[in-house]
Amino acid sequence: MVFLEVLSDDTVAFYRRMARHIRIREDAPICRQKEIYGWYDFPKSELSISTERIISRPQPHHAIEETFWHELVHAAQDCKHNNGEGQPLGIAKSAMPLGPVQMESLRNSLRSSGRSGQPMEHEALWMETKPGKVRWVVEKYCL
Repeated sequence: MVFLEVLSDDTVAFYRRMARHIRIREDAPICRQKEIYGWYDFPKSELSISTERIISRPQPHHAIEETFWHELVHAAQDCKHNNGEGQPLGIAKSAMPLGPVQMESLRNSLRSSGRSGQPMEHEALWMETKPGKVRWVVEKYCL
């Protein structure tokens, strides 16, 4: 997988742990069907990274790393509720302020995933730059 070549060593180690519990794919068909950088398929417990799309962006290494952590938040949402649909982890929205770029990402994401995913997407966008918090929720609910 190409995206593994750009992840930090710590992130690759965490990837290896997670890959034993959920399927992680690169450039899955969904990546070509939607304008996305990553996708978490709740019914399949499958995470996809859209490497081909991301490498065309500025700072692709950073974007791949953030996308990986973002999608792992969705994995934790899935593991916590184990219902094939996922639900928010329960972090108060007021505790998760998003900047203008993240708000635009939220709007774009909701066009792909649907309005009902707003609370989960908000959590994932807020947490994607906080790998320590993502590790904690993934370890708590998935490992």
